[in-house]
Parts: sequence; C-alpha cells; structure tokens
Amino acid sequence: MQTSKNSWVFLVIVAVLTALSVVGLLKLKPVYGLDIEGGVKLVYQIDQTSIPEDSTQTLSQIQRIVLKNLERRAIGALAVAEPTVQAKGIDQIVIELPGSDDIAKAKEIMSSTAKIQIYHAKNVVTPEASSSSRRYAIGDREQDENGAPVVSFNRTRGNMDPIEAGTEEYAKMIEGWTLILEGEDVARAEVITANKGVYQPQFYFTKSGADKMSAFTRRYASLQENIAFVLEGRVLSIAHIKKGAQLSDNAFIDGEFEVGYVRELVELVNSGAL
Repeated sequence: MQTSKNSWVFLVIVAVLTALSVVGLLKLKPVYGLDIEGGVKLVYQIDQTSIPEDSTQTLSQIQRIVLKNLERRAIGALAVAEPTVQAKGIDQIVIELPGSDDIAKAKEIMSSTAKIQIYHAKNVVTPEASSSSRRYAIGDREQDENGAPVVSFNRTRGNMDPIEAGTEEYAKMIEGWTLILEGEDVARAEVITANKGVYQPQFYFTKSGADKMSAFTRRYASLQENIAFVLEGRVLSIAHIKKGAQLSDNAFIDGEFEVGYVRELVELVNSGAL
C-alpha cells in the first residue's frame, strides 16, 4: 500500500490502533495473592487455552514478554522500587512487591490489560472541517523520555493553552470520538526498517479489522476525517485520511522512533498485555 506521508500517518493510527495481537487473547489468571512480610506476593498463571493454535510465539517467549511487562508495571504504576518478578516453571510468574500493603490495588493494576484503540476523531479540525465547526485542533507531536510519541491539542476558541495528555479535558475530548478498531482486530505486529537506522512498527489486521477499516475509509475518505491511535488515554498518532485512500489489511506508523520503543511496542501488541 503506497500513499503520501500524511496517509501513512493515518495508517499508523489505524494500524497500531488495532493493537492486541494473535496472542492478544492471552489471559493471565491470578493463582493466589498473599500478604508477605512487608509487602504483597502474587502468582499468575498463563491461560494456555487462550493462545491461538497458529501463534508463532512459544510459551516461553510469551512468559518472557509478560514477565518484563509486569515488572515495568510494578515499578511504574505501583511505584515499587525493587519488585521481584520471576518465572516459575513454563507458565507461571511470581511477583513480590516489598513495601506494598494494598493487595486489592496490586491485583487490580497487575491484572489489568491496556488496549490500543483506533478512533474517528470527529471533533478535531480537518482540511474539510474548519475551526468554526470543530472544538479542537491538532497541537504538538512529541516523544517522551522513552521515545514514545504523544500528541497534544489546542482549543479552537476560548482558552488557547495546549491540552496535554493526562488532563481531564484531554480525556473528555477522546470520549467524544467514535471507536473504529481495538485490540482483537490486530493480528500481529513487526518491526520494519524504512531507511538506514529508521525503525517503524507495522501492523497486520484480522479480516474483521480490515473490513472495519475499509468500511470507515469508504465512508469518510472524501471528507478527509481524522483517525487517531490511542493507548491508555494518550494519543500516539493522529492524521486525516487522504482523499481516495483506502485502508485495508495492514499499515505502519510513519516517523523516526527509538528502536527500543518500536520493539517494545511490537512486543506489547503481540503479547496482548501491557
């Protein structure tokens, strides 16, 4: 599929947007949760029945990816300085969270699954819809300290201060969008090399996902509507559909990203869990 750069950006959105992969059906089941001296201990078991028969990843590979993601979550979301996250056998993961005393909160955060979602950003200015009819306009596109992209927005009237990710208004803006695709509509993801030293994530959609994207572009391509890729309430990419473009079964995110971020994103999509 070849289109202009803007088209790729929107493709990006579309692609990533569809985030959980073949293994996106992966489920982690808590075997038990126990208070331990000065903290909490959790044991999780991978639900092997939810792994598709045609998955290209072995159980040990899935265990390794999930283990790394759970460790990151323990440090980030739970703010545990030195968590212990270890593999047990071929399908279990043992987590010890020293200093944590809220087992309910620990189980909720460690068990939750974040989805990559693709939206029709219908309240954002497009080449066809001006600021007189839309409340928001695309602002700065930046990368955080981990190389992950994030988009801010501007109001088209009133207070003109940027609307940053994590704020109440940012969340309400996204609530006004229409969901096109999410997790289970993405079959798999892989790292591709655009140019020397430039790495990008490419996504392949399921038949259902491809049908949804095709239907959306057929309806809105002539209007150049915006497609946005959202992860955990944060817009990673947004762009309008180029006139005459037709999205279908695959897309990639256009841009230059840290190779570590691209690989991590692809792993997250393919593991189906953050």
